[in-house]
Amino acid sequence: MRAVNFRELIRSKSGFTLIEMLMVLSVFLIIMTISVVTVPRYVEKREIESFLQQLSHDLHYAQALALHDQTLYRVNLNTSSDFYMITQNTKRVLTREFPEGVTFVRGSSTLNSVITAYANGSLSQTGTWIFRTKHYTYEFKTLLGEGRHYYHEQ
Repeated sequence: MRAVNFRELIRSKSGFTLIEMLMVLSVFLIIMTISVVTVPRYVEKREIESFLQQLSHDLHYAQALALHDQTLYRVNLNTSSDFYMITQNTKRVLTREFPEGVTFVRGSSTLNSVITAYANGSLSQTGTWIFRTKHYTYEFKTLLGEGRHYYHEQ
């Protein structure tokens, strides 16, 4: 094997051209720009969906407690302080805060801020709560019957 002279290596044409390097950098910048724009919205959507899923689980929890203890449990949505709690009489069982950026907008006229879980597992009210973030609006609906509820994006 022959040793390559440093000057010969510099003069060789085996490197990248300026145009090739600029093309690679521009593709990289486009990919980075797309990710910087879409990732915060994805995080925001996951946060509100996670919150609504937790609210749904907590409503089921209040129903299960009411069935087990054969007494009333209430889910109280405190809209002025952005939290909700589950109570039995005056005793707080559970308190959860809304995530940052999630606000309660309004509910249907039939659903106020307190839902009672009866001893038979049914809920006291049916209707809609509306939650909003900067880019998304979700409805949380409670239905008649055995306390069924769900949420979906508007």
